[in-house]
Amino acid sequence: MAAFLKKKLPLPREPKSVPEFRPTSAEFADFWGYIGSLAKIGQEHGAIKIIPPQEWKARETYDGADPLIRACASQTIEGDSGVYKLNIEDGGSIFLSDLVGLINETEAEGGGELNSDPRTAEMEFWRSIGMGSHLVYTAHSQNATLFMDSSKEWNLGKMRGSDANKLAADWTSGAQGLFGLSINMSRTSRGWSSVGERAVHVSYLHQGKPRTVYAIPGAARQQLHSLASKMRGDGMDHGVGVLDLEPVLLDPAVFAKHDLPLNRLVQAEREFVLHFPGSSHCSFSHGFSMSEMITLQVTDAALSLQAADTSASCQSTPNTAHGEAPASAMDGAGGGSEQSPLPAHQAKNAQQQQQQQQQ
Repeated sequence: MAAFLKKKLPLPREPKSVPEFRPTSAEFADFWGYIGSLAKIGQEHGAIKIIPPQEWKARETYDGADPLIRACASQTIEGDSGVYKLNIEDGGSIFLSDLVGLINETEAEGGGELNSDPRTAEMEFWRSIGMGSHLVYTAHSQNATLFMDSSKEWNLGKMRGSDANKLAADWTSGAQGLFGLSINMSRTSRGWSSVGERAVHVSYLHQGKPRTVYAIPGAARQQLHSLASKMRGDGMDHGVGVLDLEPVLLDPAVFAKHDLPLNRLVQAEREFVLHFPGSSHCSFSHGFSMSEMITLQVTDAALSLQAADTSASCQSTPNTAHGEAPASAMDGAGGGSEQSPLPAHQAKNAQQQQQQQQQ
C-alpha cells in the first residue's frame, strides 16, 4: 500500500514551442523577403512567431476605434474523448464598443480571464472544455481592420483584398471566422483549419490578453484530418473529413496518444504569427483580445526556392490545400505587396534558426 501511494500520475506532455524571431527594421520592411528567409524552419514547425521592431506600430492608438462587427454569436463546445465541436448561436451585428462592454460584463460574472501563466491557462481551458460552465462570445468581420492607413509594412488590412480570403470553408466566414478582424474573450476558440499548399496565413494580435495557438506541420495534416474524422465517427477516413466541414478542437492528449506532432505558441500583443503552406492551426483566447488574420498566395517558384535552399536543415513538405485554390502567382492585392519570389536565407536568420533547433 505504501509503495502504491508513492507512485505519481504522469503529467501531460507539453507541446513543443514554436520558434520566435525579432527582425531588424530593415529586415521587417522586406515582407516577402523576410518570410522567405524563414520558410524552411516555418514549414518544419508549421508556424513561427515574429515580434516587430519596437518603433513599428499597427496604429497610434485604439481609443475611438469602433468598427461594426458583422457577425457576433455565443459559442458553445460539445463533445468528449478529446474531440470537440464548436457551435454558435448567431446574434447579428454589433459595434466594437458595445461588444467590449458585453464581454467585460460577462467576464466579471462568469469567472473572468484564464490564469496569467500560459501553461496553467492551457490546463484550465482543457479541464473545463465542454462543461458548459462559461458563457463565451465570439465575433468576426471579414471587411473590418484596425491597421491605420499610414502603416506601410505588414499592414494586413491593405494586403487583404485577395480572392483567397473568400475561398475558405463556409464556417470560417461566420462569427467563428478566421480571415479579417476577430474579437475574443476568455475561452473563445478558433477551430482547426489548414493552410493551402500555395498559401500562408498571417495573424496579428492588436490588443488584449494572449491567445494560445497550436500548429502542426504540413507533413502531418492528412493524419490529423483522418484521425479527427475517425474519432467523430463520420465514416470519412481518407484525409479529408470533419475538419473541412465544421470547426473542431482536439485535446493535446489526443496528439500525444497517436504520436502526432503538435507545436504551441502564446501570441501576445504586437506579435505576428505566420502559418506556412500545408500546415494546420487552431487557438483559444485567455481573455479579451482583438486579432486580425489574412491568407496570401505564394508562387510555385517561391516554394521551389525554399526546397532548393539548404542553409537550414528543415524539410519542406507542402500538402493538399484546404479551402484555398492553388495559385500561380503571389497575391499582394489591396495594399501593394510586390510580386517577387521568396529569396534564400539571410546569414543572420540562418544563425537564429540553428540556435532555435539546438534549443
